[in-house]
Order: sequence, then C-alpha cells, then structure tokens
Amino acid sequence: MQLNYVPNNKRITINKELCNSCKQCEADCTSLAIDIDSNTIDNSCILCGHCVAICKQQAISIDMIPPKKNDAQTITPMQFKTLCAHTRTCRNYKSQVVPQHIIDEIIANSSLYPSASNTRSVQITAITDTSIIEALNNAVAQRLLQLFSFYSNPFISIILKPFISSKELRKLSNYKNLFVKKMEKHGQNITYKAPIVFIFHAKKTISGMQQTDADIWATYTSLLCSTYGLGTCFNGFIVKALEKDVSIKSIIGIPKDHTVYISLLAGYPKYTYTNEPGRK
Repeated sequence: MQLNYVPNNKRITINKELCNSCKQCEADCTSLAIDIDSNTIDNSCILCGHCVAICKQQAISIDMIPPKKNDAQTITPMQFKTLCAHTRTCRNYKSQVVPQHIIDEIIANSSLYPSASNTRSVQITAITDTSIIEALNNAVAQRLLQLFSFYSNPFISIILKPFISSKELRKLSNYKNLFVKKMEKHGQNITYKAPIVFIFHAKKTISGMQQTDADIWATYTSLLCSTYGLGTCFNGFIVKALEKDVSIKSIIGIPKDHTVYISLLAGYPKYTYTNEPGRK
C-alpha cells in the first residue's frame, strides 16, 4: 500500500487514500500539530496517539504500526469495585513460578496506560531470578539497618532533636527492633520471597514527570496482576535504599543514571481474602 502523505513529524503517517478529511484528528490534537488542508504535521506533536485512536478510517499510524480496533468496554462499575476490593497488599507468596508469557503480557500492556508528560520514558524491569531477588532483599535490608542504626544512635539523636521530634526518633528506634525481629523470622522481609519484583525506573530529566508516570503505570499494573490471580505489594523500602546506593542498582541491572521510582512485588498469593475492610 502506497503512503501518499509524509508529515513533518516522521513518526506519524496518514494514508490519504483512507483519510476522508473529517478533521476530527485535527480538532482533537492537543498540540495543534495537525493541519489536514495543508498536509502537514508540525514537530510540536507529542505522540499522544489521540489522532490514531479517533480516526474511524484507521488512516493514521505511529511508527508504521497498523492501528487496532478497540473492543467494546464491558466492565461495569460494580465489577471494577470488586476488582479493587480483591487487590490487596500481598506479603505471603506461593513458590509457584509465574509463566513468562504472563509477565510479558503484563509489561506489554503498559503501552496502553496514560502518561502525565507523554514522554513515556519509564522502563519496567521484571526480576524473576530467585538468587538476584534474595541478593536484592539482603542488600536493601542492610542499607535500612544502617539508616535505622544511624537515627537511633544517642549522639545523633541529640543533634537531630531540633529537626525531628522525640516521638519520631522513638518510632524509628522501635521500628528498627521490629525490623530485626521480622528479618530473623522471615529471612526475606523486604521481598517476602515474591517470584517477581517489578522495578519502574527512568533517566531523570528536567521536563519529564517520571514519578507521576511510574505511579500511574504501577497502579495499573497492580490491578492487571489481580486479573491474572496475582497478589502485589508496593515496596517503598527498595526505592528508598536505591536512592543513595548505586551498588544495589548493579545487582538488579538498573543503569546507574536511572532513578528508581516504584517497586512492585508480585506472585501467586498464599492466602485469599474474603471480606472488605469496612473503612470509610
């Protein structure tokens, strides 16, 4: 099929043989980049994909990838409510391996998720090697113990008193004791022996909104995991540890110049929950 339209933005293509000049794409373009009459697409295009989604003639494509017709949206509000009610934090996992094709489908689905800045620079790394997950667990645990020990040090506590309340310092000290106790009991009290650790990361830029994008994508991923019968757990400890410790990034193969924004554990849950928590 010959393409008669070559836009300024080389990643967008409009097949004029299919286009009926309805101009809905032009009207809906948030960047005002499309001008059907002059046959131009300005480089202000942010590749949001609205023009592809709105074209009933399927005349528009990005990167020469043919558009696909959407199935009818059939999920009811009650079904979504049920999905949310069943999507609970999971810290106890079966040893059952999650098939690779399911992991691939979960990651691939992120191409459908909205983005705050539309740069879509966030990458998703899925860690499934049990030895690497255990090494990650141990490295993060040691890093956290160092932090807890630092803040609970009596001398340091005196210095920090003008900045942190005594109540918060006591809370940190008590949390350290609980953390050690959980580590002795469970061994892996960071990753909880989850068979998958999803890491959402990107190279930080001034104009990007990678944190927001990672938040959106991880939330969608957690809900999608529920439909596959997987339990998930957002893990802030891993994110905090990776803020300062580049050596932990090397363990899991994350580029040194990337910031880790979200960590999500996933796997088949050991226990099931049958009740809503009943909170407002």
